[in-house]
Amino acid sequence: MRETQIGNLHLDPGGGGTTIGDVLIASMPTAKVLQNPCLLAHEYQHAKHWAGRGPDFAVAYAGEMLKSHTRLGDYGCANCFKYSANLEWGGYVC
Repeated sequence: MRETQIGNLHLDPGGGGTTIGDVLIASMPTAKVLQNPCLLAHEYQHAKHWAGRGPDFAVAYAGEMLKSHTRLGDYGCANCFKYSANLEWGGYVC
């Protein structure tokens, strides 16, 4: 997984970054990301989701975000992809 920071871009409603393919777009400085092995492990799992499903992962992930938001009012706690990537590692408190 490659890590990239673009200013204050913040795409993930729940945490410190968003993984698209094998690229992590972080909303925090690179040094802070690299000091957080749990966040890196969480985002690595999402990179594996992308590798396994390809571009279809974006649609499946969006559906899980909608389901989670509808059921619980947040984007992560009922999202099967967040769950399989370890919610706590991703900074989610459910």
